[in-house]
Amino acid sequence: MKHFRTLFEQLIPAYVLDFFLKLTHKKPLFVRLQKKIKKAVEILEYFTTKQWEFTNDNLFMLMKELNDIDNKVFNFDISDINWKSYIEQYCLGTKVYLMKEDMTNINACRKRLARMKLKRNLMLVGVFMVFFKFILMRTAMFKGVNKFVYQLALTFKDYALKAIGSGSSVVTPNVLPVVS
Repeated sequence: MKHFRTLFEQLIPAYVLDFFLKLTHKKPLFVRLQKKIKKAVEILEYFTTKQWEFTNDNLFMLMKELNDIDNKVFNFDISDINWKSYIEQYCLGTKVYLMKEDMTNINACRKRLARMKLKRNLMLVGVFMVFFKFILMRTAMFKGVNKFVYQLALTFKDYALKAIGSGSSVVTPNVLPVVS
């Protein structure tokens, strides 16, 4: 049943979309993407399908026994972890060491992701403005506000596209944990 659903919900649509991409003289990508997803699922299946139980009684006992100096030297309190950085490094390590992916173009991927997010946000603003126009634009006051917001959005769009075109976006450095 699992393979049947995968075939009809993922593989066939991927081949159809790649066919349309080929018709428009664009590079097919959906079948390749489905193969990467399948590989990731197979690699992580063992860890995601098992019941795991960990106890941390010894950790709490050790934390109570540490004096202030040892607590500063051997700080293992998880509330001090920068979780955003931790998750990013975790995902990058998974891509490199488990999925064996090439990370040479990670900065280009981050820039492309930033552009896609900007396009999505601009589209959402556009949808919101259309909603405003047809639902709330029945009064003269809202018409003036709408004109101001529309002009502001166009100015922001021009500024954002100019910033992306100049390559001034901030990209975090590619730092991976060292595995010996």
